[in-house]
Amino acid sequence: MTADLTDRALQRIRADVRALHAYTVQSAQGLLKLDAMENPFTLSPELQAALGQRLGALELNRYPGPRYADLQAALAAHAQMPADCALVLGNGSDELISLLAMACDIPGASIVAPVPGFVMYPMSAQLQGLAFHGVPLTADFALDEAAMLAAIAEHKPAILYLAYPNNPTGTLWNADVIARLIDAQGALNRVRMRELVFADPSARQRLEAILHPLVQTTLAAQIAQAEHAGAKVVVLDIPLLVESAYWRAQVDAILVVDCSEATQITRVMQRSQLDESAVRSIIASQATREARRAVADWIIENDGITLEQLRAQVLSISQKLPL
Repeated sequence: MTADLTDRALQRIRADVRALHAYTVQSAQGLLKLDAMENPFTLSPELQAALGQRLGALELNRYPGPRYADLQAALAAHAQMPADCALVLGNGSDELISLLAMACDIPGASIVAPVPGFVMYPMSAQLQGLAFHGVPLTADFALDEAAMLAAIAEHKPAILYLAYPNNPTGTLWNADVIARLIDAQGALNRVRMRELVFADPSARQRLEAILHPLVQTTLAAQIAQAEHAGAKVVVLDIPLLVESAYWRAQVDAILVVDCSEATQITRVMQRSQLDESAVRSIIASQATREARRAVADWIIENDGITLEQLRAQVLSISQKLPL
């Protein structure tokens, strides 16, 4: 093929695909490649003869094989697959992973997987044009539950890969963690995330490091849009304002809506269906009532009053705003 024809052919291939390198297999002379599931033993002469005789009698010239359905049924029974599920067979995991990427290739779709992981997860995403979001494992190669939950909440992936055992680390992850990552609808388990981040300060810090920059960017864009539209006042509802030095520096004044701790517990229990111990745990992890009141320019007392009394407080404060 001439150089001109080569260039013309390459122009029909995406630039990111042209930039890919071939999969390199490192020399394993004298070693066993356990990551490739190599068996150190060859077939015995007796087994070779029996296998050859068996394969020779099969109708390998037929496509598809007549016993495809039998294999599916046998595997489904072995795995105790629910009756309302289906089983897809493929020529190795690469084919199935590629098929999943093609099936889920819709605008904005993405894939989430722990890293390090199987190379075909990000490869299939790139080839199919899906976004891939890798979530680093912990130092001992375990799933970072808080980070995984945050990634699921942020990206809402079309595909979440959880290899068990993991490739290439060989790690057997905690089955309870896997079960908590996905519910029956594949949605975020918000109850578990709340339990995790309020029980483990390090998990909460990792979650905040992921979410807070996104929140800041989104709110900055919304504030700019409101100001461009002529808004004289922009109200930001920031639950953890006292804990964040960033937000205190971004606002002109702070309004705190306050109530007693007993009222707060009752309202959260009614709204979120949490028990009292869970609510108290959340309150204990946040700034105290006294600290919130101390930073306030104005306070709205929202405890034991009517809606009209609440409205009157809001109107009174609005008249003090420097419009």
